[in-house]
Amino acid sequence: MGAGTRSTDSSVIDGMDTLCASYLELQPDDRVLVLYSDELHGDDDQRLLETLRQRIREGSADVRVEPADRFDGHRVGAFEVLLLVSMVSSIHRAAVLQYLQATEKPKHTRIFRLFNFSPALFSLPLAVDRASLDSLNNSVIAAAKRTHDIRVTNPAGTDVYIRPLPDGGWTNSCGYFNGRFPAILPPGEVNTYTPHVTGIVVVDGAINSSFGFPGDPRLARNPSRWRLRTRSCKKPDVRIRWYRAF
Repeated sequence: MGAGTRSTDSSVIDGMDTLCASYLELQPDDRVLVLYSDELHGDDDQRLLETLRQRIREGSADVRVEPADRFDGHRVGAFEVLLLVSMVSSIHRAAVLQYLQATEKPKHTRIFRLFNFSPALFSLPLAVDRASLDSLNNSVIAAAKRTHDIRVTNPAGTDVYIRPLPDGGWTNSCGYFNGRFPAILPPGEVNTYTPHVTGIVVVDGAINSSFGFPGDPRLARNPSRWRLRTRSCKKPDVRIRWYRAF
């Protein structure tokens, strides 16, 4: 066990091992390529990457950890697993999608995107193995399918009514690579579509999404009407831009 592993919290190590065994499904003869974004050049990030390299190496034949300066499809094909690591950026998004579309099935390389790279990523969301998460997500979907109306409220004032479609499809995001898109980690959400949504949404937070998928609705085509009743912001530079916009 390396020095980086010895000095890392045990919950982080456990999360890394769950990533390797449950999500990446590493086999002893797997070769792994880890490409990390230019957001992760800090000393703490590099130490965490080194610890991750050590944990991956424990369950695989070989692992390379490199900056994501370029995407070489021919080189990627020499590895069983490609792990794209970042905070918020979607590394080589177009090139990866093109590679997946052009590569004949069955695809040799399993591709994963790992966002929000930090100790908390491994000690919290990746503390749950994929089988447990899959079971939990399926129970949420089953409960939603039995429900005629869903009401969502929060202390900030959100009050939304949702009527799911009886025959509406649901997706279960549990970090599984399906061969068409990279698997997204950390996993967790379930998704569906329904046109029957009404009520008030108070935007008091945000979940990062740095890219969309084909078929996503666009506000440009389906504009929403908004009425701002109050506004406040503690950061002067953001407040100026906010006030100018509205």
